[in-house]
Parts: sequence; structure tokens; C-alpha cells
Amino acid sequence: MPLWVKVSNDAVVQCWDTPPPSGEDGWRDAIEVRPTVTAYREVYGQHYFDLTKTPVEIVWPVEAISIEDRKADMLAYAKLLSEKGEPGTNEADFDPVAAQALYATRVAAIEAAQTHDDLDAVP
Repeated sequence: MPLWVKVSNDAVVQCWDTPPPSGEDGWRDAIEVRPTVTAYREVYGQHYFDLTKTPVEIVWPVEAISIEDRKADMLAYAKLLSEKGEPGTNEADFDPVAAQALYATRVAAIEAAQTHDDLDAVP
């Protein structure tokens, strides 16, 4: 997707995905630089603009997800599933006793996990 940034005083003041008005000063072509992230292990950080490049690069750095942060997210999601059921479960088909048993199994596995591979194996 083509992008344009408006630069003023060596700072980006606007970023558009539609062509800017012709004849207006300060606009430069831009591209996004998004490295591949590993699902559940990495996320994109806060982007920044590299104005030394032509076109301007909108760079998205990659940040690691800690084991502890991932555990917290997985525990919250396991709790939600225990209350609402797996995605696509009809309300009439929801079995709270089975959901609580599965929740207990998930919590034990999440709390015991030491690595991302351990967390990947959680049911």
C-alpha cells in the first residue's frame, strides 16, 4: 500500500495512505518495514520513522513477549473460556462442570510452564 508522510522541522507531522494534495511542500513517499514476528512469542513495538531513507521508512521493531506476560494472558483467556465456553459453543451446549474441569487442567499446565514451548502445549 502506498504511503506518504509530511515532514516539517525534521519530524513527521502527518502520515496518509491517500495521495497528498499536489503542490503542497513537505510530502515524501514512505514504506512500512515490518519484520516477521513469531506468533505468541513476539509483537510489534512502537513504530518510528527513518527520515534518512528514501522512501521514508516506517519501522516496526519486534519485541519479545515474556513467559510471565504470556502466562497472564493465557490465564485470563482460560478463565473466560471457563465462563463462556470455547469459541463457537452454543449456550445450550455449554457444560459448566466440564468447563471448570478443563479450566483447572489449563491453569495447572500454564502455572507449571517454564518455556514458550511448554505454553504452546497447553490444551
